[in-house]
Amino acid sequence: MKRIVVLVVALCLLSGCWDAVSLSQAKYSLMVGVDFADGEWTVTALSLEPEAEEGETAQLHESTGPSLARALAGLYPHQSRRMLGMLQCAFFSQSAAGEGLEDFVDLMLRDAQVPLNFGVAVCTGAPRELLEGLQTAPQVWAVQEALRRPLGPARAQASFFDLVRDSATPGNAPLLPLVDGEAQLVGAALFHGAALDTTFDEEKNKFLMMLRGAASNLQVVVPGGGGDLLAEVSLQRRMEEGEIVLAGTAALLHGPVEGAKGDIEKYLRGRCEGLLEELLEQGRGDALAVSGVTEAQVRVEVRMVERKEASGGRK
Repeated sequence: MKRIVVLVVALCLLSGCWDAVSLSQAKYSLMVGVDFADGEWTVTALSLEPEAEEGETAQLHESTGPSLARALAGLYPHQSRRMLGMLQCAFFSQSAAGEGLEDFVDLMLRDAQVPLNFGVAVCTGAPRELLEGLQTAPQVWAVQEALRRPLGPARAQASFFDLVRDSATPGNAPLLPLVDGEAQLVGAALFHGAALDTTFDEEKNKFLMMLRGAASNLQVVVPGGGGDLLAEVSLQRRMEEGEIVLAGTAALLHGPVEGAKGDIEKYLRGRCEGLLEELLEQGRGDALAVSGVTEAQVRVEVRMVERKEASGGRK
């Protein structure tokens, strides 16, 4: 009799997981949006089923809770593990980013399924409204690629790994992309610690990235004595005794050649020094991702070249 009881108990223990969900029924989240309002966290997930056909519309799932952990767990009530192994992007409202991203970083790092290279960005509006416009797989891949493709540091782009690294580096403030309701880059969001501090429009962000990035390649419109100039500049940043030096090449795309070099150098120096002075007055030297800068002094040195040489052969 005892042997029968033991056998029955053993069979029960070998019956598998009680809350198991087959792969064909699981929801894999491609994008998530995080919002915070009235003391409540809301997480919206854009998910596709593994058996979804090409072009099939993705589904939106939403969960609200008193904490980010509770809201995130509510998306998957019947699954023992979060299905975030295919996560491509995470979008935060400005209110959620202002509360700080420590909990989000901690939750993602604790989940072994989550890749570290998914894109992260701050929204000018509600994350749910953004995700409602991205309900087919091709749209999702296009946005993910736009946020992560190597355009160079002239525009703020970041992955989750960048957020973790910058948050953990003393004197280095995280800088995330700022996107509108159509997931288009419109500027940058500067953090203090893990909380959103201020935002920059795309024009000011150009010069912030010149000061912050090791290299930048972008086009600028330069007011000149003989008319406006359009130039493509490729600059390397270096530090010399506490002074930021931007040196590289400039290719004139439109406008008078005479005096172009001096006009470009003067314009870039003026815009960068103006922004640098503003940051130092606010005590935000950490936005530069370098230490030792105490005065708003920038030296710009450009060499005029043909466009092909400036862009590395790209037309």
